[in-house]
Amino acid sequence: MKNLKVLLLFSLFVSLTSLKANAQDEENKWAIGFGINMVDVSAAGLGDLGSQVSDYFSAGDWNTLPSLSRLSVARYLDKGIIVDGAVAINTISKSPFGSPDDAAYYSVDFGARYDLNELVGDTAWFDPYVKLSLGGAWVDSESVGFVISPSYGFNTWFNENVGLNFESSYKTSSLVGTNNSAIVSSGYHFQHSISFVLRFDE
Repeated sequence: MKNLKVLLLFSLFVSLTSLKANAQDEENKWAIGFGINMVDVSAAGLGDLGSQVSDYFSAGDWNTLPSLSRLSVARYLDKGIIVDGAVAINTISKSPFGSPDDAAYYSVDFGARYDLNELVGDTAWFDPYVKLSLGGAWVDSESVGFVISPSYGFNTWFNENVGLNFESSYKTSSLVGTNNSAIVSSGYHFQHSISFVLRFDE
């Protein structure tokens, strides 16, 4: 957890000191990212918003691998719309439904982002977006189910081609079928990520 806090503080510092930025656009249609992800299993459902918010801001039960654990690729389409895909691995050792012994976690997501700069204008180094993804998640090869993930995030750019991405997703399978995993038995969990991003033209 100490290493994670150091990484978060370093990433925040780099973001705040980034001076140049342009959103991913017609000039830079492609972006690839690689970084880490954190999985936070929640015991609260959609009907218990207070517990969800409390759990969201508590980092004590995050599950994190101390290595590269997320890869993504994104492509700009038009008018602030970007499509992307991401794969992630992790291990679950903290869960409100028991104490799993480093259960393997995998996720695959395909999403569409909307660049909020389209609404507010160019925000220099800050490139925020909202996103909706569809995909799947597995714990020890047992499917969590078909997962819907509303998300928000932002990019910061060191220069025209290199930056950092921060993203936070709320994942639920309870709206679209049965969740079979005993470790994520409610079907609700958060997934956060920090990635280095490289963008380029075709």
